Amino acid sequence: MSLPLPASVLRSILRVALLALVVASVGAWVRRTLLDEPAPQATERGTPPAEAASRVLPADGVAVVNFHGCLRCETCLRIGALSRVVAEQDFRAQLEAGRVAGLEIDHDEPANAHFRDDYDIFASTVVVVARRDGRDVGWERVDEVWELYDDEPSFRARLGAAIDRRLAELAR
Repeated sequence: MSLPLPASVLRSILRVALLALVVASVGAWVRRTLLDEPAPQATERGTPPAEAASRVLPADGVAVVNFHGCLRCETCLRIGALSRVVAEQDFRAQLEAGRVAGLEIDHDEPANAHFRDDYDIFASTVVVVARRDGRDVGWERVDEVWELYDDEPSFRARLGAAIDRRLAELAR
């Protein structure tokens, strides 16, 4: 039979838990504001979203965009790293020719909020966007990255297929 903990012990445990939460929050804020590179800003005051997107996304080619929130878990970081691998290694020739670009955009930044509507984003994900003359020709949200992040060959195959489809779309 276990005895209930005295109220003073429970209060002490609660204080320690709250203090740990405050320390973790301050640490995340310090990391985000002082250590991380600033997120690309997609809009300026008074700039229409389509025009602002052209400043972040390439005017021509395929953009492999890892859209993420302001706080990123280990899975989010892994998805970002694998997305870069696909763009930089599997599509090296197209990347060097300027036909493919790998980007990371924080969709929680107020200036980037329009991307949530533009690409129907409700959580962190990867979107492959085909662009011509500064306009979207087509795009594909690759939500399967969440299921495949721990299976690199399948992740690379799925994201690579999406990039191939968008490159073919631009070739038409």
